[in-house]
Amino acid sequence: MTRPMTPAEKQRFRGYFPNLNVDAAVVTGEVSQVYNCISWTVGVTDRWLWPGSSIANFDTFYRGFGLVRASDGPIAAWGHSASNMTHGSISGPGHGPRWESKCGGDLRIQHGLDELVGSTYGRVVAFYRRNRLLDAVFSILPLVIEALADPENFLALQLYDAIQPNEKLLVQFEPDDERVLEGEQGRARRVVQAWFTNQ
Repeated sequence: MTRPMTPAEKQRFRGYFPNLNVDAAVVTGEVSQVYNCISWTVGVTDRWLWPGSSIANFDTFYRGFGLVRASDGPIAAWGHSASNMTHGSISGPGHGPRWESKCGGDLRIQHGLDELVGSTYGRVVAFYRRNRLLDAVFSILPLVIEALADPENFLALQLYDAIQPNEKLLVQFEPDDERVLEGEQGRARRVVQAWFTNQ
């Protein structure tokens, strides 16, 4: 569903974004309080997601989706500064010929990137793109888990520990932990259990 803005919407959005060409902007989604801009950048439409107000929070959030900060990319992160982030936009296949933004609880629109610059969202602070290295890691991890399913392949624990990006899925024992007595084979079993519990 795409449509032009109504006269009332044009007036409202001019107030938000003085640089927005409201005559060229295209409405791609109606008013919704269910999801927001950040949700839309990762394809989520059933909940409101907010990583936090710093660029470091955004980095952590997008890394969880296999995206890393880059000099350009299909996701633009907006803010008044690196410690006061405000918005996210997305471009590319499925998002029209320009950029697309879900504007808080308001409409989802297609727009020119710089057209949202102003006091509401600030400016583009960073871009994010798919991390090819993380893609490779996410392809390799299931193979390592498959190897560890046989505890005699415990040597694969070194590879697993090196490439697992989620610290919560690392299984390490302190020297005084009684589970140390299970040996590396026991740790391999626990890694496999942790993996399947969190899938």
